[in-house]
Amino acid sequence: AAGDLLLGLGHTTDAITAFEWGLQDNPTAVACHVGLAKAKDIHDAATRSRALLTRLASNADMREWIMDKRFVAAFLAAQSGPRSGNNDNDPRVQQALAWIQGPIKPPAPATSKPPNHHPSSGPTRSTNHRAIELLAPTTLDPTASLDDLCRYIHSSLTTTTWHIMGHFYLDSSDDGPQLAVFPASHKKQTGKSFVVKLTQCDDELAFADAVDAFQGDKSAFLVDWIDWGPVTLAGVDCFALVMERGQGNCHDQLREIQSDAFLRLRCVDHVTRAVGYLHTNEYVHGDLKLENVVQFGSYKLIDFDNATRMGHTMARRCTKSYCPPELALHLRAGGPPVQASATFDLWCLGVLVLKLFVKNGVLVEFDGLDGDAILDVIAAPGFSFQASLRAADVNGRQRKYLAKCLEPNPAKRATSIHTMLKVVELKANATTTTHLIPHQASCVPCTLPCVWSLSIDHTRRRVPTGDALRLVPCTVRFLAPQSTGCLYAVDGGATATVPADSKAVQLVLPFLRVLRSLVEVVDYLADEGLAVDVLTAFNLAATSFPAWDALDKTVQALESIHSTSVLSLESDLDVWLERMAGPSSSMDEMELQRLHFDVVQAFTKFATAPETHERVADLLNAIGATTQGGSEAVAVVCGLRKGKPAGATDDQWLCATHATTTPVSLLACPKPPHASHHPWPGIWMLDTKQPVPSGWDSHVDRLRTVTFQVRFQCEHHGGCADNATEVDLVGGSDAMQRVLPVLKASAQLLKGLTLASYYELAVGDGFEFDFQHALRHINFVAALEKLHDGVPLPADAALDTMTDRLENEDLEDDQAAEIMDHLRRMFLEHRHSKMLGDAIQTLGLAEEHTPVALNGLYKTTLDDGNVRWVCANHVTIVP
Repeated sequence: AAGDLLLGLGHTTDAITAFEWGLQDNPTAVACHVGLAKAKDIHDAATRSRALLTRLASNADMREWIMDKRFVAAFLAAQSGPRSGNNDNDPRVQQALAWIQGPIKPPAPATSKPPNHHPSSGPTRSTNHRAIELLAPTTLDPTASLDDLCRYIHSSLTTTTWHIMGHFYLDSSDDGPQLAVFPASHKKQTGKSFVVKLTQCDDELAFADAVDAFQGDKSAFLVDWIDWGPVTLAGVDCFALVMERGQGNCHDQLREIQSDAFLRLRCVDHVTRAVGYLHTNEYVHGDLKLENVVQFGSYKLIDFDNATRMGHTMARRCTKSYCPPELALHLRAGGPPVQASATFDLWCLGVLVLKLFVKNGVLVEFDGLDGDAILDVIAAPGFSFQASLRAADVNGRQRKYLAKCLEPNPAKRATSIHTMLKVVELKANATTTTHLIPHQASCVPCTLPCVWSLSIDHTRRRVPTGDALRLVPCTVRFLAPQSTGCLYAVDGGATATVPADSKAVQLVLPFLRVLRSLVEVVDYLADEGLAVDVLTAFNLAATSFPAWDALDKTVQALESIHSTSVLSLESDLDVWLERMAGPSSSMDEMELQRLHFDVVQAFTKFATAPETHERVADLLNAIGATTQGGSEAVAVVCGLRKGKPAGATDDQWLCATHATTTPVSLLACPKPPHASHHPWPGIWMLDTKQPVPSGWDSHVDRLRTVTFQVRFQCEHHGGCADNATEVDLVGGSDAMQRVLPVLKASAQLLKGLTLASYYELAVGDGFEFDFQHALRHINFVAALEKLHDGVPLPADAALDTMTDRLENEDLEDDQAAEIMDHLRRMFLEHRHSKMLGDAIQTLGLAEEHTPVALNGLYKTTLDDGNVRWVCANHVTIVP
């Protein structure tokens, strides 16, 4: 009764709400159903009428017409249906209808896209009566698809609103007819922004119901659903979800995110933790992609149509470039159905993060491909993202952890978000550039400590200054980094005592000023709970920081007898300190995180700068000269030893580890010490031109009749396709069995070198190899070994141990470098091995004892006597 009364008084919106409340109390109340439908029709008609009159008012020629009540009545009657009333007698009605419609087109069926309602540039002269029929109908055919409904809504006037549920209304949008997400408004919460998503599948509604039982703060990770349920729009039944409105998704904001290193890491951190929240509550998202990550102040996940409970079967749908190999195999090659697990999401998350770090988000592997062609590439044996990983703007440590999430074999893939969180973990001394080992082998200098402290050894109540300070002894020490691969003295040998007026104190004073500012920043962050994170990123222990008050008094005292320069890091830190002390010193969470990021980045830049290294070396020389009566020839200062490592032309300051270990350069030798044969091409690759039988990896007999191509890799690959030719070998042949040990050695070396590349390590000395198809070769060799009962190689155990260690998440950079030294030695000895020469004879490629060309590669002798096997592209440019 209340709804009918409100409707009779013309309060249509309130009547709709009253009828809906009545249906909540009694879902079978026929009067409420009828009244609600009637009220919606009236509301839609009134809304459309207002919009049409507003549109007419925008035309100067028609503005006067709508002042005529007869014209308005005839016009509104005409727009409600063809040939209504006597509108044929007023030519203005026909002209107005034609102008509203724009160019005249044949009427479309109700289930197809209705004509656009955007006005043309001016009134049209057409008075065709069919213009009336071209106006969009108030309802569609009930069997219309969701696409038809969305196109219909998009084609409506942008001022049109559609009632959804309660006080929520959908607002027409001109964002494009393919979008099923529209702006929404709430009649009583006018200050908030919402969107409504239309769908004909109730999967996301079921997930929204399930989220109510989740543990933890869902609003921190997932879009907030306000209301959801079945609705009828324009006569079409569907489902609607009303949600909070975000500021844009990561796909649309990609350029901005990639231009800001902090935003990029922040995005990865937020998305990863959101995925972890889902996994903790036993769900996978199932469709992680840039478009499904939206900025709401923080980054949250949206679009849960594919969300699946752990252990249940995943749907047969995906976004192709993000599709995990196991699902691609299921969709394109008849593989088994895929069960929901954390590894599924971690692959998609890995692709999402990779897109954030490659230029314009374009993955090398899919360049020029679309549709099912992408799925076919992913489902192919040996697929990997090696090319995109090498092109990504990440450092070696980040590349290593990202590769674990992008492992094609789900059984070997990362299973926890903690692997991805390692990508965003800030570490000092991390770079984003891959450096190859130079042509001439040399010792990599130690990481000299850049954080120095000093205490004035006095017995007075106050710190002396001026002339009273000059001869007072000072104890100088450095704060040793914790994880650089260098070993520093931690006892009294790590300090030195020098007079206050010495050159050594003058040189340490700028570092002391840096430490003073650094301590102040860390103290500020400690109050916000971030100090431990910062110190971890610095590789420094919290207990090693002196008190700020003592530092400040020491600096002021020393400045009374020394003038000194200001280091760049101090200037950067002081800018942030001014901000912290300003009137608007309170920072929100994002500002604190950015400050944390900026401080670590500035410290990293300072710690790795050649200028800093030179200043520390000068400081050590000055301490040595002071303690030894003016001679800089002292061997040990503060636990660091001065010496000339192999391959270096000048003395360097070395830590205890590098001072006692003399690096051996294998690259400077024409051949390894134990080699007795001239070098052959060292890396062989196995592939097929024709598709291999499905299931070959588990049924190796299917490879017995497959024809493989053996190709030698150009040793100066340089990232381009080489010109090497191929030798055909049948999988089950005796020839394949004889060369299999060499193919296996190549597989093991390729695996090791690929893993080492994640630490930015390479063979060096001009050697470059293509890792893109390494996994395919490794898988083929493993299957052929089963087919031929392969005999273990002498180096199998050692290579397996090295690759296992390189895959260990806890491996430090210096340990990886040590493994790389062993890999380098094994590779160079392999090039000179008798096994390799015998295999080349088996292939019938070396009629001469020392051939100058093999399988499309050419033997090139360098100026230093070393030999390289290169393709025609590189034969003229190898140094």
